[in-house]
Amino acid sequence: MINRRKFIQGLATVGGTSLALTCTEQQALAAADNFFKSRRTDAYRARLFSIEQLTTLHKICSYLIPATDTPGAAETECHLFIDHYLTDCIEEQTQLKTKKLLHELDERATTRYGHPFIHLAPEQSVALLESLDTGIAPFNPDLQQDFRNLKFLVCLGYYTSFTGATRELAYQAIPRGFKSSVPLDQTGKAWGSLPRI
Repeated sequence: MINRRKFIQGLATVGGTSLALTCTEQQALAAADNFFKSRRTDAYRARLFSIEQLTTLHKICSYLIPATDTPGAAETECHLFIDHYLTDCIEEQTQLKTKKLLHELDERATTRYGHPFIHLAPEQSVALLESLDTGIAPFNPDLQQDFRNLKFLVCLGYYTSFTGATRELAYQAIPRGFKSSVPLDQTGKAWGSLPRI
């Protein structure tokens, strides 16, 4: 099983990927907010991936951020978030690369183990994902980069979900607390907004 802490630490190498640069922080958070609001009332209909691809993506999510004392990425429906996010925020070329990555993962699983990825035993799934993550045969550096982009999306989906933001991370609606009445001599100056130039 992939260690959650090790996975999150490894994302430092992902932070500067081209995928992260295709969407501003505000757009990313707005897309996440729209997705999670719609999930409260609607049954999700896949827009980019087939049912088989979503099932593969669900299994990948379960290994990348597994359930511990808190629900993992699969339980918070990150696979559905990724379908939504890629469709709304990311250009078609990256969408196609992600679909190709899922196809290649299934192809390699079938070649190596005789079954598509969703039917592999846990140790086989982990071995294949580790090969993909390191870019070693049967995978190449291009697929490795596409997998890093996918891991970024899993983290974005997970840590913008209610569970990820409030149960996995330390959450405080108003950091450092809210104090309704503080003497001015304790704060120094009153706060202002940016001046209009």
